[in-house]
Amino acid sequence: MDGSSTDLRRQICEGMKLVPRFLEHCISTVTIRVETESKCHANVKLPNLQVLDVSNNQFSDCIPENIGEVMPILFYLRASNNSISGTIPTSMGDMRGLHVLDLSKNKFMGHIPATLGNLNVLKSLFLGRNTLSGVISSSLRRCTSLELLDLSENQFSGYIPSWIGTSLTSLRAICVRSNKLEGTIPKTMSSLYSLQVLDLAENYFSGDIPDIFRNYTAMTITEKMSYNNYDGFDYPRIDIVAKGALRDYTEFLFLVICIDLSSNNLSGLIPESLMKLIGLRVLNLSSNHLIGEIPLNINRLRELESMDLSENRFSGGIPMSMSAMASLGVLNLSYNKFSGPIPYAGHMTTFEAPTYYGNQDLCGPPLSKECDGDDKDPVLNVDVHLRSSLLEFPPFWMGMSLGFGMGFGGLFSALAIKRKWRSAFLMVMDLIAETLITKLQRLFGRRRHQLIYKTI
Repeated sequence: MDGSSTDLRRQICEGMKLVPRFLEHCISTVTIRVETESKCHANVKLPNLQVLDVSNNQFSDCIPENIGEVMPILFYLRASNNSISGTIPTSMGDMRGLHVLDLSKNKFMGHIPATLGNLNVLKSLFLGRNTLSGVISSSLRRCTSLELLDLSENQFSGYIPSWIGTSLTSLRAICVRSNKLEGTIPKTMSSLYSLQVLDLAENYFSGDIPDIFRNYTAMTITEKMSYNNYDGFDYPRIDIVAKGALRDYTEFLFLVICIDLSSNNLSGLIPESLMKLIGLRVLNLSSNHLIGEIPLNINRLRELESMDLSENRFSGGIPMSMSAMASLGVLNLSYNKFSGPIPYAGHMTTFEAPTYYGNQDLCGPPLSKECDGDDKDPVLNVDVHLRSSLLEFPPFWMGMSLGFGMGFGGLFSALAIKRKWRSAFLMVMDLIAETLITKLQRLFGRRRHQLIYKTI
């Protein structure tokens, strides 16, 4: 059948956000002949084209099946936010120099082609917000240079592969939000030293949260991380739910440190190793079946800006140490089983009543429910009550003074001479004091009828 020829130079070249040296080549050479028998086959050669960006347009239909033959040395391909349909062409595996592949926010269907495993220098793969299905292709384990992997909002099923933690050790972000994945979170993910974003939300994961965070070095950096590890002509982009809204971190991904495990079937306790991630900014564990108490040393997460623990089965008191978390702008503890007085002091006074709704045994401001026997804020006065109650026990102070004097006297001379010993000793004592005070505050807060108000 005779083909009809259509000059698409204006449509394509203006849609491409090319650097100048490629734009001239595009305008002078691009004429695509569309065959009526196969509209997904391009009769054009662009052997020197390295960058192609047709994102944020209204392109539809499908990507040419022979795109790998048309653009063999393409370095950067971005076609996000269009209406492109069909399957991902297998010939993309022939573009061996591809560093960035962004096909997100389209209408692609089918499976991830196994040929994508040939892209061993690929750094960024964005396939989110399509209707892709099947399991996560094992061929991707050969893409050992991957730093950003976004498969969110598709229909992928099966398990999250264990090889992600062993083969893709350069990953800085993994997003599989809103799929149909199930099973447990692999313990092998403990090897992702460079990981900044872990988004497994809105799936069917079950079991305990594994203790995988000890080696997440990139999440322990508190200063702003420099942006110097990406090649290409654009910042990487990724969508993250932070502070209760979906945000596009296009130019500031290097500042984001986020863990989102919300809306799954996870159970058990919060892993202790998570408290080591002192650079963490977003933590969302909501809508699971988690139990236990909030760790007393939660205030170690001093960079935390958003924390959502709602709709779980957490119990116990809310740690007083949270009042020192000055960076925390969004907090949701609603619909759990927390009890006792709310530590309404310091930064905690910035949060309103909905933060605590659904916890029947919580009391005190900002809730309207008063704590039994309290005419004043129980948390604001707990330190005063604690000190006054201890003054009723002279033997306590005598014993403490004698023991402290003997012990401190024995160590003083050594600490005065050895600077390293002195520094280490002071750090240990500071940690012990912080933990002891927090525990005593919780104890006296819970037992105020027997201890604090005994003299009233």
